[in-house]
Amino acid sequence: LQRERRVHPVHGPGIFTVKRFHLDRRLPRWIQALVHVPIRLEERGWNLYPLMVSVITIPMFPHFRLHIHSLYLSGTGSDNAHNLGEGALA
Repeated sequence: LQRERRVHPVHGPGIFTVKRFHLDRRLPRWIQALVHVPIRLEERGWNLYPLMVSVITIPMFPHFRLHIHSLYLSGTGSDNAHNLGEGALA
């Protein structure tokens, strides 16, 4: 729905996107019969190559918020791409 160049307050310039997914159309019919309101998932993402920051919300549940930080690395990969401490990896 939205795609524009913006400056992230922490990580600098990148591309900001907003996407909406209508999940009620993908649910089985018996669940659709129980739920009479549209179920929508909203993703707000920042493409700040090599970093991707996504925030996923469900407007029906205002306190639900899922933050995903992805990092693109060249090569075969890393076991600790975000340089987390031992406590966070356990």
